[in-house]
Amino acid sequence: MKRVSIRTQRLIVRRFSPDDGQDIYEYLSDPKVYEYEPGEPINLKQAFNLTKDMEHNDHFWAVELIAEHKVIGQLYFSQQEPKDLLTWELGYIMSPNFQKKGYGSEAALALVEYGFSALGAHRVQAHCNPNNLASWKLLEKIGFQREGLLRKNIYFKKDDLGQPIWIDSYVYARLAEE
Repeated sequence: MKRVSIRTQRLIVRRFSPDDGQDIYEYLSDPKVYEYEPGEPINLKQAFNLTKDMEHNDHFWAVELIAEHKVIGQLYFSQQEPKDLLTWELGYIMSPNFQKKGYGSEAALALVEYGFSALGAHRVQAHCNPNNLASWKLLEKIGFQREGLLRKNIYFKKDDLGQPIWIDSYVYARLAEE
C-alpha cells in the first residue's frame, strides 16, 4: 500500500517511522494503557522494535499531534476476510496524557472516512469492552452504532492458575451510507 497521510485540524494520521520509538515508549510503557488492551508495559528497546514492525505493517497508523510533532496514539485499520464483503476493523490506543481532548475521535473519524472514500469500504466495525466507557462513547461520537454484545468472547489476561479471564465485547459498526 502506498504511504498515505491524512491531515485533520490538529493531527496527522500517517504510517509509523523509525523516529517514533520514543513517543511510542511514552504511552506503551504506561500500565493504564493495558486496562482494556492485551499486553503489558514495554521498555524502550521494545518500543523501537515495535515501531520498526509497525512501520512495515499497513494496518497500523500513527496519530501525530501537529502542534508538538509528537505521536500520541495509534490506530489499527485492517480489511477483514472475506475481502469481497468490504469490511474493515478499527482499533485505537491513545496516550493517557492526551485523552479526553477529542484526539482519538478526530483521528479515528478521519481514518474511517478515508476507508469509505479511498478504499471502498462498505462497513467498518470495532469491538470494545463494555466497561470502557470512553471507547464506546468515541465510537458513538463518530457515527458507529452498537450492534450487540458478545458474551465472554475474548481474554487478554489469565488468573493465578493460568486460566483465561474471559470478558465481554460490544460490537459497533458504521456503514458507508451512514
